Amino acid sequence: MATPEQVRFNLRPAGPTVRFLAWLLDLLVRLGVFLLLWMVLGWTGAAGFGVLLLTAFLLEWGYGFLFEWRWHGQTLGKKALGIRVLSADGSPAGPGACLLRNLLRVADWLPAGFLAGLTTMIFSGGYRRLGDLAAGTLVVLDERRVAARIPLIADPPILELARLLPLDLAEGMDAEQAGALADYAARRAQFSPRRREEMAAHLAAPLARFLGRPDLAEHGDRLLCALHLLRFHGRPTAEGGPPPAGQAADARLLEARRPGWRQLEALVERDAVRRGDQALALSASYRAACGDLALAEAHQLPAAVRGYLHDLVSRAHWRFYRGSRAGLRRAADLLLVEGPGRLWTDPCLRVALVAFYGSFFACSWLAAWQPELAASFAGDAYLAQVRSSFEAAPNDRTVDEALRMAGYYVRNNVGIALASFATGIFFGLGSVVTLLYNGVLIGLIFGWMNTQDDAVRAHFFEFTCAHGPFELTGIACAGAAGLRLGWGLVDCGGLTRAESLRAAATRAVPMLAAGATMVALAAPIEGFVSPSSLPLLVKMLIGVLCALAVVVYLGLLGWRGARILAARRDSAEAQL
Repeated sequence: MATPEQVRFNLRPAGPTVRFLAWLLDLLVRLGVFLLLWMVLGWTGAAGFGVLLLTAFLLEWGYGFLFEWRWHGQTLGKKALGIRVLSADGSPAGPGACLLRNLLRVADWLPAGFLAGLTTMIFSGGYRRLGDLAAGTLVVLDERRVAARIPLIADPPILELARLLPLDLAEGMDAEQAGALADYAARRAQFSPRRREEMAAHLAAPLARFLGRPDLAEHGDRLLCALHLLRFHGRPTAEGGPPPAGQAADARLLEARRPGWRQLEALVERDAVRRGDQALALSASYRAACGDLALAEAHQLPAAVRGYLHDLVSRAHWRFYRGSRAGLRRAADLLLVEGPGRLWTDPCLRVALVAFYGSFFACSWLAAWQPELAASFAGDAYLAQVRSSFEAAPNDRTVDEALRMAGYYVRNNVGIALASFATGIFFGLGSVVTLLYNGVLIGLIFGWMNTQDDAVRAHFFEFTCAHGPFELTGIACAGAAGLRLGWGLVDCGGLTRAESLRAAATRAVPMLAAGATMVALAAPIEGFVSPSSLPLLVKMLIGVLCALAVVVYLGLLGWRGARILAARRDSAEAQL
């Protein structure tokens, strides 16, 4: 990864095994929370069951998003396994990216057993699943290395030889030679004396010829260790003892900078680093560490030191460039400007509305004409269950029962909307299939219920008229967001496929937020208003108001949002 300070640092992607273990730990945490609430709320009746259903929805769709957003890219499982979610450039993952990668986990699990996600991780590079590619994120190992010191090899024969060798020979090595020398000294203890001599001979023989001392080639290990001592520690004392600390230039650099590294480590571990003196200290320490990393690479300091600086700079980078947290103003802009504005200008909405409402109305008419079509598609048992639900007129539900059903509607209906979006990553085909399936199923039920006796038919349409506009249009909007996501893989517009997917995901998230909000607003209406004993005229009036709200949102707010987005785009282009 490259920083704006023109320094590159290394990140190690987390592989499938450690990520699966982290996911498994998170699953156990979610199950534990659900079981704990079940034991506490199980005795409270229908209201408690509704809270449990709502909790299940939040744990399923919101657990990963909330933790990764608010806890610096880590869930409980990721923190336990030492991995973290970052943006692909090494900066913190924003709330939109955290939301997107967690929503698309549904697509990664298709067709079964995380097959799509695992296949993508194998071939994408960096072990990035579908959700990571769309969100522009990367899961990395959150390493913590210590500021290792350069090993001092001070055997008497090595010290004696180091006193005789010219200092210019060690300090005149190029970076590649110095790096090889440092790596050899760090690992030599792992090998037998005979193996050391075999390895050292490759560099010792030409050095011995250069010095005019062919006898030194017979003791290649001793020669390399003496050069390492001169390069990284300095010349030994005249009495034959080891060199004073910090005598060599590289050693002086290390000793002088270690306190600054320790200060940066302490700042990185804190949360409140954007206030006052701590923010200034973080800025100075981070940029100083970037300079130290550049010098360490240029001088080819030992691998342990370079590895430590890579890890320190990478951890400081995401902390220093941590994005601002989304607030109510950003949420309002997302729902009232970006969402309707992008839906207004995006042809994917028209396609989604035709696919969903077209199949809905066509199947309603077909089922009213040929009721057996509904039975062949949905099954007699399912239709019998639907009919039994509306044999009696909607009556006032108790508050407990209303809460239970509202929780069920949120979990079920918002889940359908999110699935309509997530499956769109398969070139949009998943969203089309989901929209068509739900349009056909709901349309057949509506048409079949229209063929039932007057009482059942009246009860059914009385129940559905209030919440229908929000619920059905919300599913269509979520499907449109999925189509936009998938179309980014079809029409790349000169970008790479990954870049096009990322750009399409940026456009799709506000559209999804708008659709999911509509479906969520339908849930309390369906839970409290639709089954109530309010007059039919009141329920119809609420349905008309909901329909008008949808028209205003997609029409008036969409037109206004499109103008605002165009103005923002023109302003950004003018600044460039």
